[in-house]
Order: sequence, then structure tokens, then C-alpha cells
Amino acid sequence: MCESVHSMVASHYLEVFMFNLRSSAQLPEQILFRTLRWASKCQVSSRRSRTTEQGAGLNDIFGLLLFLLSTATLAQTPITSEGLHPLPKEDARQLLQGATIAFTSTKGNQLRWKNELDGTMFATSLGPSGKNNTKNGTWKIDDKGRFCVSIDWPSNLEEWCRSIVKEGGSYYLVRKNGERVSELSVKQ
Repeated sequence: MCESVHSMVASHYLEVFMFNLRSSAQLPEQILFRTLRWASKCQVSSRRSRTTEQGAGLNDIFGLLLFLLSTATLAQTPITSEGLHPLPKEDARQLLQGATIAFTSTKGNQLRWKNELDGTMFATSLGPSGKNNTKNGTWKIDDKGRFCVSIDWPSNLEEWCRSIVKEGGSYYLVRKNGERVSELSVKQ
């Protein structure tokens, strides 16, 4: 198998690799691991049977491949321990724009509002003690695809940005460290 790779043109090899990356059901990290394992066997083989010049060609291809793989892996790294990926920016915008949002905060408050198309909202918070608050606020999807909210409640300014992940039919707000904050109800 390594022999056939030595005779391939680098651009053709990378084209085939990128096709496999796009069509594979495996995560990029799994493809990276498999490729590293395969490449290490090829490099050992090339050191034994190839001249330095031919082995260097394989190292160049391997280096470029490793760079492309690590870039793809970093771009798609899951943010939760379950391996869930955040929604892409446009998917998050499409899901949340004009939607009615409801969730329970980490403090136990039941929050509800409608994301208006202009980025505004009128939020309602029902606390665990039964105290009800309403306030205007803003929402947006930032450049990283996170759902960002700002509400100036009478007792505090609430500002946060959270990634959204989908598991099954449910959506979750997730912190940067991958911790799920709460399940997010979204109704159009």
C-alpha cells in the first residue's frame, strides 16, 4: 500500500484524501489517527527501501496532509464530552430568528421571550420563589455562531454567549468548556 502512495502525484493524493474526509462518517480526529498510523508505517518502509530524496517526497506529502487534517480537526472539534458539535452560525440564526425561546437558568429562573428579527426581545423571568420580572433585551448570533443575550434586569445585568448543540430532537445551551447549561425550547 505504501508503494502505491510513493508513485502518486501529491495533488491527486490530497484530492482523494479530501473526498474521504468529506464522505466519511468518522470524525476528523479518527481519520487523523488512522492516517498517522498508516503514515508511520510508510515512513519506516520508505527509510528501509527508498533513497533520501524519495523519502523526503513522502515527508512533504505527509506534512501537508497532517496540516490539512489538524486544521479540519480543530475546526470541527466537539465542545461537549459526548462529542456534540455546536450548530454552525447560519443554522443557529435560522433556528432562533423570530423564535420563541424558553429555558430554565442555572439559578432556577424560568425564562421566556421572542427573538425579534431586529435583535430585540421582551423577556419574562419567573423565579423559583414565584417572583415575576419583565424587561427588554437584545439577542444576536455572534461570529462564532454563539447565541448571545443581554438583559438588564432590575437586580442585575445578564449577559452571556452560549453555543447551541442538538442531540436527538433537543437543543442545549453549552458553555465554552462543554458544560451543558440547560435545555432550550425553541418554537417558531
